[in-house]
Amino acid sequence: MKKYSSLLRVKHYIKNILIFLPLIFSGHFMSIKLLTVSFIEFLSFSLAASVVYIFNDLLDYESDKKHPIKKKRAIASGAVSKGKAKGILVFLFILTELIQFVLYKSNIFFFGTISFFKCFYSYLYCS
Repeated sequence: MKKYSSLLRVKHYIKNILIFLPLIFSGHFMSIKLLTVSFIEFLSFSLAASVVYIFNDLLDYESDKKHPIKKKRAIASGAVSKGKAKGILVFLFILTELIQFVLYKSNIFFFGTISFFKCFYSYLYCS
């Protein structure tokens, strides 16, 4: 289980707590509806970040194997096969998109924009 947690970089999910700041500063933190939507968005954002981390690890596989620290990552070390990582990447991407669709189905433009910026932000962060 630890190898998958490492693959997904679960320890980095704490950064996504920022999603709750608008609720806190707007005074709506006790709204169950808004808290639920924010929590789902937190999960979706975290999964989108994992998609980018896995994608990056697959792209950098050869160089990561030679790096003194990065060689311990799940894919570079061989703890998770490249094939399994690709399957997890596809599954998480589809799951993230489904979550976004359910949350924003009434506004397909917003849905697409949010998905794009989640992946773009995560890509910039892990580059």
